[in-house]
Amino acid sequence: MYVRSTPPQANYTETVFARGAASRTLRRMNKPLKNPDLGRRIKALRDALGESQAVFGERFHVEQPTVARWEKGSLPARAILPQLAALAGMPEPEFFYGDGPVKTVPLVSWVAASGFAQMTPTHAVDAERHLTIGDLPSGDYFALSVRGDSMDRVAPDAAIIIANRNEIELQHRKFYVFESRGETTFKRAMLRPRLRLDPYSTNPEHEPIFPPEPESVRVLGRVVRVITDL
Repeated sequence: MYVRSTPPQANYTETVFARGAASRTLRRMNKPLKNPDLGRRIKALRDALGESQAVFGERFHVEQPTVARWEKGSLPARAILPQLAALAGMPEPEFFYGDGPVKTVPLVSWVAASGFAQMTPTHAVDAERHLTIGDLPSGDYFALSVRGDSMDRVAPDAAIIIANRNEIELQHRKFYVFESRGETTFKRAMLRPRLRLDPYSTNPEHEPIFPPEPESVRVLGRVVRVITDL
């Protein structure tokens, strides 16, 4: 006698449910990954370069809509990621996985790593160019190119320093950009036993600067980062 075997209804339902869940999982896996912070970094980089999405895309041989998707958080192709980081002048991990979006910082002039010297104003309108810097806390930043070797233990000649205008209250042994009578210098603040502006150098010829009175020196900002080539 021939008996037709029919799977129990419960098993059939479980199978359909499992297939549906697997299908939904595959659809989720096939969706492009998103990184909104990276999108904001890419937009900040493009803005710093002063380029439209179309012109920016030409650097990577992609069309304007692709750049628009990047800025909304879609991940660029793997081969393009190192190019973006290099263009931003940042290490790849910092550019891709930093805690927040990059900031556009104006490189406004140079500063003497020696005695006080004349320099141009530290305002964005006077910027030579703009830098894209990642992982900076909230602040009002400007960048300066270093000239001289009196601070070469932290910032050699031709390095770029990033200073925060919002941090002007002196702290012992911290680094600042100082201004006096229209001239500026980059030094370490030593508050005890009295204010002096110390060099931080491998060159023993550099000597501290002792302002005649604290009021004769103005703090333009605390130096929070140094960018240098190896």
